[in-house]
Order: sequence, then structure tokens, then C-alpha cells
Amino acid sequence: MDLEGLARAERRRRALEALELERNREAALRGQLQDMAAEVEGERVDAQALSRLSPEERETVRAAWTEAETADLDLGDGVAASWLDEEDERASPEEERQERLAEIARLQEEIAASQRRQRAFQRYLHALLEQETSLAPSEEGRPESS
Repeated sequence: MDLEGLARAERRRRALEALELERNREAALRGQLQDMAAEVEGERVDAQALSRLSPEERETVRAAWTEAETADLDLGDGVAASWLDEEDERASPEEERQERLAEIARLQEEIAASQRRQRAFQRYLHALLEQETSLAPSEEGRPESS
């Protein structure tokens, strides 16, 4: 029985699993980053894009955004209304913007850390592969361990 080969196979499986988890984590973080960027810059982006549309097209787009926001806020049992009341008591628009920018910076740092972990797992997998290929020719005449 080739114990080293079994160990390498298990380590490869674990590294591939960890790599996949890290890729999924990065994708989720990127989604959060996009959402946050839309909150920070959405109004400016909308203003620029809507200025190029006809009045009827602008109304269509605005109505769609309003419907989407209303659907997101409609949690039933008055939850949306109480949440909106709490928001009125929150920080000023500039303070909220600064909080969002800080969250964007945090998300960017998390994405960079995730990418570093992914590179580490990829290099580990490459090292396992190199180890396998360098051992393969020398093992031909070697008896298997039991």
C-alpha cells in the first residue's frame, strides 16, 4: 500500500476543497462590494445614465427601481416601517457615506486576503504535483510499503 500516495491524494482533496471554498468566499465578498459601491455611487451613476434617456424611459427605469426597493423593504408586520423610522435617527448622509467607504475598504482587504489564500492553495497543489512527478520514476523498482 502506497501510504505517501494516499496521503498526497487526501491532501490534494482537502486543498481543492479549501480552494473552492475560498473562491466562493471571494465571489460573495465581490457581491457585497458591488452592492456597497452601488449604495455609495448609485445616485451619481443613475443621474449620468438617466440624463441620456427620454423622459418616458427615465420614468420606466425609476419606477422599476422604486418597485425593487419596495419589494426589498416589504418584510410584513410593519417591520419595514419600523426599520425606516430607525434610519431617520441614524447618522448624517456624510457619516453614512464614510461608513460605507470604510466597509468598501474592509471588503477590498478581505478580497485581497482571499486571493492570497487561493494562491497559497494553488501553489501547494502544484507542489504536490511536482512531488508526485519527481517520485514516479524512482519508485518503479521500489517495493510497496504495507
